[in-house]
Amino acid sequence: VQVAADDTRIKGLVLAGAFGDFDENLREQYSHWSILSEWSAIAAARLEGFHPKPRPVDVITHVEHTLFIAGTADGTVPIKDTLRLYAAAGRHKELWVVSGARHGSYVSVAGRTEFERRVTSFFDQTLVVADGSLHP
Repeated sequence: VQVAADDTRIKGLVLAGAFGDFDENLREQYSHWSILSEWSAIAAARLEGFHPKPRPVDVITHVEHTLFIAGTADGTVPIKDTLRLYAAAGRHKELWVVSGARHGSYVSVAGRTEFERRVTSFFDQTLVVADGSLHP
């Protein structure tokens, strides 16, 4: 998201199970154990160099076209996180909620044909102009 927000050559982005705020996502995943678990998880991620800045939720508005894919059974990135990111996105956006899909199981739950149809249709609408050529 951060790269697409700054690079005008990127015309469309497909985000499957994407979080808007990494720290918030980790807090939610570890909150059922204790606050020490939350802090430890965040500290470990930062020590490993994984701390997306700016937060995707803060820059998604700069992405021209976005397809969001979320699963109703996603325990890694709950659907509410995707909906928050979707709400922050610009005006050219689509949301596809795959009923029963866990994180990363969108293709297997929706079916390969449906997944390919949705993603291909999004890119056709995003990248191809009326005469069939690609956007510059």
